[in-house]
Amino acid sequence: MEVEVTSEELMLQAKNGDIHIRAQAFSRLVKRHGDHLLRYLSRKCGDKTSAQDLSQEIWLKLFDTRARYNVNAKFTHYLFKIAHNHFIDHYRRNKNKIRPISMEVVALAELSMVNDTELPDRQVEGQQTRQEILQYVSKLPDEQGAVFLLKEHGGLNIEEIADITDTSKETVKSRYRYAKEKLQSSMSGYE
Repeated sequence: MEVEVTSEELMLQAKNGDIHIRAQAFSRLVKRHGDHLLRYLSRKCGDKTSAQDLSQEIWLKLFDTRARYNVNAKFTHYLFKIAHNHFIDHYRRNKNKIRPISMEVVALAELSMVNDTELPDRQVEGQQTRQEILQYVSKLPDEQGAVFLLKEHGGLNIEEIADITDTSKETVKSRYRYAKEKLQSSMSGYE
């Protein structure tokens, strides 16, 4: 029986192995974490095409900088730190073209919305509600939206998010709390 190699061990193999071991280890990392990264970026960008482009850039950057990798934290923490910083750079370069929104919040809100198998007028009402929620989400401050996504979608804890965003744990906690409160307040009419 073969023991499952951790992502941290795969990254070390991608850093230190011969060319074939590096390629194989990195390929396994992409296979293991690629979908998760793409979902995170899709929700940040609100656009799957941009998310795919960013994902490829992040994987290339990760491979190019693999020599600097040290096992100080979970690999996912390292990956999402790179992704977070890369997205911020992308957003700054394109801030007049894009506005990231949290599709995660929309998905969560849709769980409590009307069933689409109901009457057509209820379906139209549900679509209008989704559009209103998108407006609320787009009004969240970027810092709060980033913390919310890293916690809810990235599955990261407060300490990891603090490190990724270069802020204190208390700041992360308050941003997360404020984001949830604003969204709950904005969506209070939707049961």
